[in-house]
Amino acid sequence: MYVFLQVKRQDGEDYTDYRKRRRAFATVYCNVINANHPCIKYVVAIVSEPVKYNLYLSRDFILYPCEPLSDEEKKNILKIQKDLNVLQITRNMKSKDTHTSKVGRNDKCPCGSGLKYKKCCLNK
Repeated sequence: MYVFLQVKRQDGEDYTDYRKRRRAFATVYCNVINANHPCIKYVVAIVSEPVKYNLYLSRDFILYPCEPLSDEEKKNILKIQKDLNVLQITRNMKSKDTHTSKVGRNDKCPCGSGLKYKKCCLNK
């Protein structure tokens, strides 16, 4: 899964501190994806400063390996997700009950990875 983020540099912020904050922000997103989608193996996060704030666009690339989380780790990450409003779905639509409806092999995986069910969570 790929995540593209733009993080604005604060006025007067040292560039080294900005890069640390930017990478920490990307790591939070990767952790949230890992906690919500256990069948994803890697997340590639690409983080940059918005072009209108800096013509010399620097980027950070993070390859985050998703590993199984303990219940405590998952609980902490989901709390952070809620507190920081990271990747919250706010669509006003009826949710499909995935427990009662059968998922076909060629349907998209209900975990949200975008892969077909047979290539994602079928054998788990």
